[in-house]
Amino acid sequence: MKTMNASSQGKKRLGWFFGLCALCLLLALPFLLQRFWLTLAMEGLILGLAATAVNVLLGYGGGMPFGHAAFYIAGAYAAGILLKQTALSPLIVFVIAAIIALALGTVIGAVCSTLYRFYFAMMTLAFSMLVWTFVRKLDWLTGGDNGLTGIPIPDFFNSFENTYFFVLGIVLLSLFILWILVNSPFGWTLRAIRENPNRVSFTGVNVFLLRWVAFMISSVFCGIAGILFVFYSRSVFPDYGYWLKSGDMVTVCLLGGMFSFLGPIIGAMIWVFLTSWINSVTHYHLLPLGIVICVVLLLLPDGITGISRKLFLSASKGRLGTKTGQAKFPIT
Repeated sequence: MKTMNASSQGKKRLGWFFGLCALCLLLALPFLLQRFWLTLAMEGLILGLAATAVNVLLGYGGGMPFGHAAFYIAGAYAAGILLKQTALSPLIVFVIAAIIALALGTVIGAVCSTLYRFYFAMMTLAFSMLVWTFVRKLDWLTGGDNGLTGIPIPDFFNSFENTYFFVLGIVLLSLFILWILVNSPFGWTLRAIRENPNRVSFTGVNVFLLRWVAFMISSVFCGIAGILFVFYSRSVFPDYGYWLKSGDMVTVCLLGGMFSFLGPIIGAMIWVFLTSWINSVTHYHLLPLGIVICVVLLLLPDGITGISRKLFLSASKGRLGTKTGQAKFPIT
């Protein structure tokens, strides 16, 4: 038991070490990369936040949310419209847009949280396409297929470095809040629901309520990602609410590892840079991207982070075998 605890502590220390190294690297990126690569880094951070929000339901809750682009576009359009048609301060706009995404998630979540697996995925997809259709049809408010462009942004964001640090700060704060939530009793109960919702309900836990709350949390942080995109790009288009955007969020979770908290962020960074590189090489970018996804799903079912986890467990088992004088892999 002591050896197991030492192994767990070593894993935590290693995780904190890599996390600190990643933070230092992110803070140094504006001084290391050219503007184009820094743009990709910001897109990766925004997509990573949206994917982490999706992963609250996917990796921790055991659902398949295939319509979270609805909340992404809700936050983005709410922020864009308020910035363009009102004189509210950016902070108030940010809060109101996040509340709108939360309200939409509350309504949709009340319906979808009663469903599981395939039905949950299809219902979230259906609501997402409804939101996408409304956005396209409300030309007088959303600009229709042309979207919103030239959104007025405060002078603070005229500096590209300021925009990057703003996006990075909001993403890190959001990730910290999500990390606290998924490692709280609420998060562990959500994992139990993922494994066996019927057994959890027998203990007296309101499974529907917890899944609904998880849905609302996921929707608001996905909406925050959409708001950040507006502050970064000064534009928003209906395509950001199409089902393919929801597919991207799920894909990066699988690519990075949906059973790891940082998996979606790592997957998003890889996805954005890989997509950019493939687009620069060929116009048929969907084919190589599809091949990459198939290879990852077949050979790396736990995603990229699953490799490091397996390597760490192998090394830990090797040390245990050496210290106890038993077989090299005494624990299965």
